Amino acid sequence: GLHEAVHACTLSAITGYPILFEGPPGTGATLLARRLTTILPPLTADEQLHVRTNLSVSGQDCATLEPPRPFRAPHHTCSAQGLFGGGPRTTVHPGEVTLASKGVLFLDSIEAFRFDVLDVLKSTVGKTTFAVYSQACQLPCEFQLAASTHPCPCGFRGDAQRICVCTPRQTDLHRGKVPHQLFPLVVRLPRDSQREASFNADSASIRAAVTRVRTLLRTLPARPEDEAHVQKLLETSSRQPDELRNLLRANAYLHGRSVVTTQDVDQVAPFVT
Repeated sequence: GLHEAVHACTLSAITGYPILFEGPPGTGATLLARRLTTILPPLTADEQLHVRTNLSVSGQDCATLEPPRPFRAPHHTCSAQGLFGGGPRTTVHPGEVTLASKGVLFLDSIEAFRFDVLDVLKSTVGKTTFAVYSQACQLPCEFQLAASTHPCPCGFRGDAQRICVCTPRQTDLHRGKVPHQLFPLVVRLPRDSQREASFNADSASIRAAVTRVRTLLRTLPARPEDEAHVQKLLETSSRQPDELRNLLRANAYLHGRSVVTTQDVDQVAPFVT
């Protein structure tokens, strides 16, 4: 339900790892993605300047000296130039990736985006800048990636209320269009999640926890004792050990534990593939 989704969003905000929401239509993926900006740490003065500069370069006015974290949700028909920027070499215009820098880039129905667009996106995730025009220009791209997808073309595979009309082949082709390798965190949203008191979690308290745990991850070294739990998670996940280690440590610190335990493995396992 929504509680597990909020937990996964919190881990994503702490680690900066991309998150994928999977579920039938109307289960709140866009709501969760929008609220992700409210649980990220407040922008520093330098980050606020970064956001204002990006808006200014793109020809948009910034109404305040203290802008919120950006949230950009381009349509799946967005071209590569619209997403990554372009134009004449002398006046390069930033795209959605740059405008989402220091904030959240949300790709709704990610399976509908063009293959070439997603292929370029892979080279920008986790980077601070990316090159256009063969290294002639560097644009910022420090965004938090979130995306949504349906479990099948009609969206109702596994749904308790609606019957799925998709064939196994159609479902396989649909899932093949989703770049799962981009997402260390995957949340499956059941239909009843929309009925759960529309995100009752307090964003301010989650943001404080995210800020606290980020500091702990940055200042405390990983413990050798954690490796056994990382290996346990590797038995059911194809993610990189560093990603799993950071997620396990983040979960432990989030719940007030100084060491990773089997409880952390159980709590993180449903979100990693």
